Amino acid sequence: MVDENTGVLSLKPNSYFDYEKIQNLPIKITAYNQSLFSEKEFTISVIDVNEKPEDIVLDNDTLLENQQGAIIGKITTIDKDSNETHQYQINDERFEIVNNQLKLKDNQKIDFADEPKINLTITATDKGGLSLQKQFTLNVEDDPSYPNNPPSDIVLTTNIVSENKKGAIIGELSAIDMDKNNTHTFDIDDNRFEIVNNQLKLKDDIFLDYEKNKSLNINITATDNGGLSIKKTFTIQVKDEIDITQYNSTTTKISNIAVTADSIKETEQGYKIYHSNTYGDYVDIKDFGADVTGKTDSINAINQALSFAHRHKVALYLNGNIYISSPITINENNKNVTGIFGDGQGKTTIYFDKQQKGRHNANSNDTISKEDTGILIDGQHGKFISNLSIQYHHKKETDFYRHNDTYFGKVNGILALDVNHTTIDNVEVSGANRAGIHFGSAKVFQVNPNTGKIYKHDYMRGIIKENDPDFIIGHNNKVINSYLHDNRVAGVLFSYQKNFKLDNNILAKNGHQDDGGTGYGAASMAGSYNLGVTYINNTTEGNFRKGLDVHDGNNVLIQNNTSDGDRLYGIAVYNRQFTMNHVKIKNNIISQNPDFRLPVDDTFNVDGQTYYGYSGIHLQTNTQANYKHFKSADTGIFEISGNKISGIDVYKNEHHTYGIEFRNHEPDMLYDLIIRNNEISGKETKYIIGIINNGVDYFNLDKNNNPTSGKGMGNITIANNTANFDIIRSRDGSETPVNIQEDQIVNNLRGFVNIHHNNFNINKISNSGTEMFQVIGNAKNINISDNKLNIAGTMDKSIANIINYSNTETNNVIINNNKLSVHESQTHYQRFIGNIGRVSLDGGNNTINNQLFATQTIRHNIEKNQYLAVTKDNDFVYLTGHIKGKVFTGSGHDDVIINGKFSGQLDLANSYHFTKKQMGDFLPSMIQDIGEKDSQQIKNTATFKGEVLGDKNDYAKIIGGDGRDILIFENKTTYLDVDTKNNQDVIAFQNDVSNSTIHLGNGGDTLFLSGLLNNSTIDFGEGIDVAVIQGKKGDDVSIINPSTNQSQILNTYLDTVLDFGQFKNVEHVRLEGMPFQKYDASNKSLYTVTPNNTLNITMSDLFNNNVQKVFISGDNGDIVDLGANGKKDLGGFHLNKNIQNDNYHIYSYDDNTNYLLYIEKDITVI
Repeated sequence: MVDENTGVLSLKPNSYFDYEKIQNLPIKITAYNQSLFSEKEFTISVIDVNEKPEDIVLDNDTLLENQQGAIIGKITTIDKDSNETHQYQINDERFEIVNNQLKLKDNQKIDFADEPKINLTITATDKGGLSLQKQFTLNVEDDPSYPNNPPSDIVLTTNIVSENKKGAIIGELSAIDMDKNNTHTFDIDDNRFEIVNNQLKLKDDIFLDYEKNKSLNINITATDNGGLSIKKTFTIQVKDEIDITQYNSTTTKISNIAVTADSIKETEQGYKIYHSNTYGDYVDIKDFGADVTGKTDSINAINQALSFAHRHKVALYLNGNIYISSPITINENNKNVTGIFGDGQGKTTIYFDKQQKGRHNANSNDTISKEDTGILIDGQHGKFISNLSIQYHHKKETDFYRHNDTYFGKVNGILALDVNHTTIDNVEVSGANRAGIHFGSAKVFQVNPNTGKIYKHDYMRGIIKENDPDFIIGHNNKVINSYLHDNRVAGVLFSYQKNFKLDNNILAKNGHQDDGGTGYGAASMAGSYNLGVTYINNTTEGNFRKGLDVHDGNNVLIQNNTSDGDRLYGIAVYNRQFTMNHVKIKNNIISQNPDFRLPVDDTFNVDGQTYYGYSGIHLQTNTQANYKHFKSADTGIFEISGNKISGIDVYKNEHHTYGIEFRNHEPDMLYDLIIRNNEISGKETKYIIGIINNGVDYFNLDKNNNPTSGKGMGNITIANNTANFDIIRSRDGSETPVNIQEDQIVNNLRGFVNIHHNNFNINKISNSGTEMFQVIGNAKNINISDNKLNIAGTMDKSIANIINYSNTETNNVIINNNKLSVHESQTHYQRFIGNIGRVSLDGGNNTINNQLFATQTIRHNIEKNQYLAVTKDNDFVYLTGHIKGKVFTGSGHDDVIINGKFSGQLDLANSYHFTKKQMGDFLPSMIQDIGEKDSQQIKNTATFKGEVLGDKNDYAKIIGGDGRDILIFENKTTYLDVDTKNNQDVIAFQNDVSNSTIHLGNGGDTLFLSGLLNNSTIDFGEGIDVAVIQGKKGDDVSIINPSTNQSQILNTYLDTVLDFGQFKNVEHVRLEGMPFQKYDASNKSLYTVTPNNTLNITMSDLFNNNVQKVFISGDNGDIVDLGANGKKDLGGFHLNKNIQNDNYHIYSYDDNTNYLLYIEKDITVI
């Protein structure tokens, strides 16, 4: 094309010339204006450029073993450039390419036993240096004349035999041998068995009795035609055939019905039609030549019988042992067959051994393999299969199990596709590498001609609705009274069903012992829609992953089932691709087998996957929320009630250990979760009940294209449940017996949490992060009431943590009438609630061993014109935000924590009793030499975790009660006025204090001073007082400069001075690790620290003014100089050897033992 503006001639976009096809191209260009034009022809020459080779072809991929220098085949390189030549390289030095022939080097040969396949990479490079790599796989052929290798394994297709069955065939034997042309003979060491045509069987007059031998071991030897052999031990499981019973309270029996014809009639073809009062009219496959010994293939005879049954609209009767090479099929061609039945489980046995081709697609679950099944019902409604057994026999071990390959299998025992009103009754299926029974659909994967998409996708996108004629789903199908065991994926698997029912079945040992990824008693298929699922009266036992499972489904009822020792989950319900908002799990019995574990999964070396955890009941919504927005209903109902869960134990300290586990990932749904009347017990768990809400909205992005928070919690009720465990085990403090947690920050509050009338017992050890309850999230209302709790072990944490994630709203919390029992010798936390956020709390009557807990009041923000009056006894007050107003506590034992800014007024009254040992919970340091004062009551406690920020015109105020006050300031304090009144008070400043006045009253008071003090006054009042002045070397600390009985605290930030002057009645003074600098008052040097950390003290004024004891603490290398005016004569002090102390040397002053100087023993005294 020619650019009209510039006149540049160029190729159109996406156009090009190929030199190998055309070298010269004639073109004609026309130039014109409004009235005239001119034309001229040009020839465009195409310049050749080098191009990369396109492909490498090898015309043979087989290689005979033991052939030195063997030629494999011809190598050809496909290249667009004509007359091109190529050089070759091979990544395996044993091979070479000579004259374009791939061959072994002359001194190389291959052994089939070592390498049945060889992977090669060949590189072809053209003259211009461009190259191409391609991988080839060479198949090494076995040479029978080459030295023999022994067999490596023996495979038995099944190891189960029915009792009371003479001559029963157990399974097919085969040997694994690297020499593929070898043949093998088999020998057995138990004379009750024989091997006939490679079939392991009981001798014709022998049967086994389950009551005598539930299992037995036999040794089988396989010998190849070269005389080499291998021996292997097999365990034969004997199946109880007297009665297969449910293990629930009804003890319902699954009965076998022996068929006896009630009437017989001849037909025009000479065949007979029989009649059964149970199954109606039927034909007998024996009349059509079926081999009921199972020695030869009966499928042709069965197909003839099906055709006859179709014409006469009757059922098909099977009896004996029947071998088939392809499925027994009811489809459009014989749609009038009413059903298929036999004489009973173990009496009529169908077995097949056809090996599947290809593998199941586990990513899409769209593999429909009609040829890989025992019985197929294809698109026909109202059929039944009853009273028979089906076994899939494995020719090779890999037909059933492949290492690190969970979902390869395509083989089902019974496959029912696109059917309605179909019943499978009293059927046994074992050995299938997919499911024993599978209800599904092939039509959902067909293309809808109206949309060009498959029907499943049209439903997912909302183009097809449930009531549309194009909506594909199976109706009212059921599996009842059946025994499904030892299948690879599941006993029963179903998909695309409505009102599907599973009733009174036994589902056992499905899966494989080395694989934790599958093995379900029953399961709906992931990624399928199922509308109405009922599991009732079933027993699951020893399945290798889960007992009863719903991967996708809605309107689910799971009731009156028994899960006995399923490995990872008893019952599990969740959805992946379709909405789920209505589930009930009721009155089930679930027991974990603590000894049934998976130490190492067969995928561990690949992805590190482990399967150590267990959940009795697991319910989870929208598990793949980041892939699919379901647009679910605004509300949902999930009920877990009346279940008995037992035997729970922790394995390898696995975090994922639950009695009941609920997880919500719906961003908007305001769900109702009801967990009530359940009994949960075991030796040890991480969680009794765990509820995790994480409704991140991946389809509503913020301005930075990040997912936003959903709406948060729903309505949660945990009521009338009972739990009994020996141990609550926490790995890192994150686990809590009852944990309700929102995983995202949600500002808007909604919903409620109601935990009431539960009875939870921890009988030996509790080391969880919170002793019992944790509620974190955006619940608007929280009620924890009327619970009975028995907690053993060291109970050193709060009973409950309440954390509000909202930054704008306050939630309402009621903690009322909970009764806690602990052993009398246990330490126990003094508060019911520990960590809390923006919360408004009320409640009372919470007891520990029938003694009241402190009643707790929690508020966020109190404005200047507001006040809070807490007038009950035993008050615990927790304040957050900014406290500007007035707070009054009533009589009794009060404890106040202010976890925010304080600029208001706090008025304390008589408060809680603490001993000296308990004071360590509140004070930064404790004087061990204060004397035994345990009998002294500490009345009021107030802890200020945030800044105290008064105003110079309006001081923050604290008024003590009539009892002993403890005040702790953890942050900076400014413009504070404190009056602790007259008692033995303790005040601790852990940070800087300025512009403040502290009145300690007339009792014996204790002052802790750790920060910098500026322009402040401390009035100790009368009484024998204690001053503890703390610091670190290199820190600036305080000056106490008394005036009469008023001790002013000043701070120069340069000089550090302590001069008590006329200050009276101070019993103790501690100087802890501080760099004291020179001070001179009226030419009386009190003490000085020189640069080499030597402390000089002249303390006559101190002791003359009734300061009776002074303590000096320091580090090794510090020096105290007691010399008078620099003279090293101890200045009137002498070491008093009559008074002993473990930590201090004690010096007397002027032989007066009423005045003592304590100097830590690490310090040098001169």
